[in-house]
Amino acid sequence: MSLIVADDHPESLVHRLPEAARRSVVGNGRLRLRVPGHPLLGDCLRLLDGPVAVAEPDPAGWGVPVTAHECLERCGEEITLVLDDGRTRYAQPPTTISVDPSSFQVVRPGVIAEESIRRLASLMVLFVCTGNTCRSPMAESLFRDMVAKQLGCRPDEIESQGVVAASAGIAAWAGGRASGNAVEAMEERGIDLTSHASQPLNDDLVRQADLIWTMTNSHRAAITSQFPEAAPRVSVLSPDRRDVLDPIGGPLPVYRECARQIHDHLAARLKTLDLGPQRG
Repeated sequence: MSLIVADDHPESLVHRLPEAARRSVVGNGRLRLRVPGHPLLGDCLRLLDGPVAVAEPDPAGWGVPVTAHECLERCGEEITLVLDDGRTRYAQPPTTISVDPSSFQVVRPGVIAEESIRRLASLMVLFVCTGNTCRSPMAESLFRDMVAKQLGCRPDEIESQGVVAASAGIAAWAGGRASGNAVEAMEERGIDLTSHASQPLNDDLVRQADLIWTMTNSHRAAITSQFPEAAPRVSVLSPDRRDVLDPIGGPLPVYRECARQIHDHLAARLKTLDLGPQRG
C-alpha cells in the first residue's frame, strides 16, 4: 500500500535532507509513503534507524513490474543488484491512497480493494451481551438509527459514511432470531429487527472493533479476561458503568424500559464520538 500525505509536519525528517534529495522524494508538497508487505523488507526496515527511499521503476507508463526480470528489462544497467524472490505475491500494483486530515481518496486501485480500505478506515462499534437476541441487537439497531439521524442519511447508509455497527453475544449461537418482545419494542420506535441473526463473539470481531460496548460489567470482565489486549477498547455501555436491565423472559414493558435505558446511554456516548462523514 502507498500513502500520499502532505509534507508539512514541522518535525518531518524529509526537511533535514539536502534540497536536491528532498526534491526527488517530494512532489507538489506531497510525500508518498510505502507500506511494504514482503517480510525481507520488513526485517530490513526494523534493523535501520531511519527511513528508506524506495524508487519504483515505471518508465513510460508501463505499470508496476511484478518480477525481477521485468525490473531488469525496464531499468537495465541502472540496477546493480537484484534479490529475486519470484513473482510478487498478488502480481498487482499497490493501492495508492491520498490522505488528508479528515478524509482519504483512492487515487490508484491496486491489490487492496477500495471497499476493504473503506471498511478498515471506518469506526466499528461492537455491542455485546449474553445471547445476542435482546439487549445487544437493540443497542446495535438503536445506534444505527441514531447515527443515521445525526449524519442525515438512512440507517443502511451509515457504513458509506464511515461507521459500522455490529453486535454479538459471549454465549450466543449463530443464526438465532431476536426475541419477539425485542422486535416489538424496536418496531414501536420505527426500527425493524426481524432480520437480525445472532452471532457469538470471536477473535475477528474483537480485533476489528474500535469500540466494544457491553451491556453489563460482567460482560466486560469476561471479554477482557479472554482478550486482555482489547481491554482499552472495552467499556460498559452506561457511562457511569451501570448494568443494562436484562429483559429476557419478561413482558413487553420490561423490554421497553430496557430500550429506553440503552437509548439514553447511547445518547450520552454519541456526544463523545466524532462522526463526521467519510469522503473519498
